[in-house]
Amino acid sequence: QRLQGFFDAISKAGIEYEYIELRGEPDVELVNYANHEPFEFVVVGSRGLNTFQEFVLGSVSHKLAKRSLSPVIIVR
Repeated sequence: QRLQGFFDAISKAGIEYEYIELRGEPDVELVNYANHEPFEFVVVGSRGLNTFQEFVLGSVSHKLAKRSLSPVIIVR
């Protein structure tokens, strides 16, 4: 329900999409999914952690970019 406005907007724009919900550790699940599907590229958002937070917590988008077999576009 929270994403319905987003889905409506991209459908109206004629953009094809598929909603997939993964469960588990975000970096592990996203890398596994990205590497087991034939994607031309992967687009992922970044929360914009500061340097210290990223060092301590790690960055899901950074891990995906390093480990994905497809090119990764990180959107901030």
